[in-house]
Amino acid sequence: MDLPSDSVSTPPWTFDVSVRVAVLLQASREALLRGDYMEAVALAEEVLEEDPAETDALLLVAEAAPHYGHGAVGLLAANQAEARGAAIGALRVMALLSLGQAEAALAEAERVIAGGGEAGILAGSLRDQALAQTRPVGTPAVEGGVSEAGVDGPGAG
Repeated sequence: MDLPSDSVSTPPWTFDVSVRVAVLLQASREALLRGDYMEAVALAEEVLEEDPAETDALLLVAEAAPHYGHGAVGLLAANQAEARGAAIGALRVMALLSLGQAEAALAEAERVIAGGGEAGILAGSLRDQALAQTRPVGTPAVEGGVSEAGVDGPGAG
């Protein structure tokens, strides 16, 4: 039996959108913590469908997407979150590394490190990854005067 559309009402058990968003955000965070990056992104995207202004969902996408090869999605999410005033820390660096853009990742890591704080610590680790990707194979890294091979290099004292 078809009911006229004006006789259909919202059932009394419907969740408030803010409650649904909070539950989905928590589920996305839990998926991220257990390493289920695709699930974390899918749940965060559900949040964005419910509330496109939810910056926390963008941050979750920015963090999770690069882990399973979707650096472009992570970069887009990080840029959008930052445009909304969120502190993105090293999320852009992670996305750039995922995209194979080591030079850009290195520059971004240096910017984040200069800002200090906890984000700077993670950016330092990511900077090392970017340096490894920008160095030609077989070229020793020289920092602090001694190369990885233990040979004195420029600046050795």
